[in-house]
Amino acid sequence: NGIATTVILNISTNYFPLFAISVLGVSNYQVGLISSLPQFIGIFAMVIGSLLIGRMEEKKRLTAYSFLAARFFLLAMFLLVYLPEEMRGWIFVLLVGLMNFPGSIANLSWQSFIGDLIPDSRRSGFFSERNKV
Repeated sequence: NGIATTVILNISTNYFPLFAISVLGVSNYQVGLISSLPQFIGIFAMVIGSLLIGRMEEKKRLTAYSFLAARFFLLAMFLLVYLPEEMRGWIFVLLVGLMNFPGSIANLSWQSFIGDLIPDSRRSGFFSERNKV
């Protein structure tokens, strides 16, 4: 229930600024964008996601496709080394920022999906057991 995603994101996102500085040679301004752009985009994703989820009948599909789309951004980051050097830094900044859009929608739809799946009477016990892991 989200453990693998948490591990993957905590391992990768904590090292984005270091990777950008040491491998891509980005500027201080670009490092600032790497740190702030995901949260800024996440705000818009939450608004759009809440509108989408409110209208959807099948939340499971939206959740799966959103998580998949967010993971494709990690693959695109891996392929950055094949681009010309002068483009790598800015494309990395864009990928880091835009990756948060489907990721935020995925998290929002996952919460809604699980909320629909687990009855109200069992929800507190379910989440307390899950959080022990």
